[in-house]
Amino acid sequence: MLGSVWLWQSGLGWAWSLAAAMLGLLAWPLSRSVRQGAKTEVRLALADQAEPSRGWNPGEQKAWTAVLEIADTAAPLSFTELDPLLAKARETVEIVAGRLHPEADTAWAQFSLSELLLLTERLCRDFRCRAVSHLPAVGSIRLSHLLWVHRQNKRYGTIARAGWRIGYAVWRIIRAGLNPLQAVGQESSSAFVGQATEVLSYRLRAYATRLLVLEVGRAAIDLYAGRLAFSDEELRVAREQDIGGDAGAAAPVRIVLVGQLNAGKSSLLNALAQEIRGAVGPLPTTEGAAEYLLDPKGRPAASIVDTQGFDHSTGGGPDLVAQAERADLIMWVASAIQPAREPDRRQLGAIRTWANEQLMRRTPPILLALTHVDQLRPAAEWSPPYNIQAPARGKARACRH
Repeated sequence: MLGSVWLWQSGLGWAWSLAAAMLGLLAWPLSRSVRQGAKTEVRLALADQAEPSRGWNPGEQKAWTAVLEIADTAAPLSFTELDPLLAKARETVEIVAGRLHPEADTAWAQFSLSELLLLTERLCRDFRCRAVSHLPAVGSIRLSHLLWVHRQNKRYGTIARAGWRIGYAVWRIIRAGLNPLQAVGQESSSAFVGQATEVLSYRLRAYATRLLVLEVGRAAIDLYAGRLAFSDEELRVAREQDIGGDAGAAAPVRIVLVGQLNAGKSSLLNALAQEIRGAVGPLPTTEGAAEYLLDPKGRPAASIVDTQGFDHSTGGGPDLVAQAERADLIMWVASAIQPAREPDRRQLGAIRTWANEQLMRRTPPILLALTHVDQLRPAAEWSPPYNIQAPARGKARACRH
């Protein structure tokens, strides 16, 4: 806007308008030239994709020739609407099916259910790989986001587009009334920019359209030629899994040990492993969280996480919550001779707050492991296990208190 005012004040508006008009006129032959050479450039760029696969028989090669004809004659699609894309894909599939099954009334339906599922799996895998490679934010895009955009476009899209067209038309009329010469220049400049954008998008759309036809055609040939059938080895593995009921090795149970400093977490870890796994001593020995895999013979494997101990002066709430989010079982280790229970209550409250706030998964159960029971009075009494629910002897009553 300020530049337009300067051109008008300096008397150079006519020169700028004339130059913009000349550029606008030059955009038309440039656009025509690029359109004529776009398909040739796209054929050269996708030359490798246009080669037939090795091992195709003469019938499959004829079907591929028909696919190439569709790719050569297809007008570039806009990729802003789904119906034209589906129509072009359907046309390609029907041509391939008719070439490979000319005797069938419904040639497009000549495939088995297992082949359809295998094709779906392959296409989904390829699409996921391409999306992850080319769309950085694909991991954070949820279906709810897309549905929200679709609803907003359906509700307000028509009104917004109509409002934009009306407002832009009114602005053009006002601009022409205020400064006709400037208006001519800006119209010419807009036409030039629009033509340049159209040229670039035309080449991109031509490339994407040809790639779509070739990919759909190649997949259709594999489908209707029976190349997507399961091999004998794949069928054997699937049959064995169905009979054995084993869908793959399950991940080991993840048990997180939580407790105050010197509560005996590392000693409990060594007792569970039946060997020395964690350092044991009167001073804190576990910095951060250390994870150990226990795989005893004849028993399920378990992953034991020895977390860093806490006391009244240390934190640990966020770290413990992060461990609880990945835990299958939380084993709360508490020393029977430790009178200070405020640190345990504080950390346990943080985990319970997290458990009450999240509703998307089952919270892990918490199991109390009471250590140093042998040091409780009466010291001479040692006959575990002790029933602390209904204590009948002195050591059981001491454990309960």
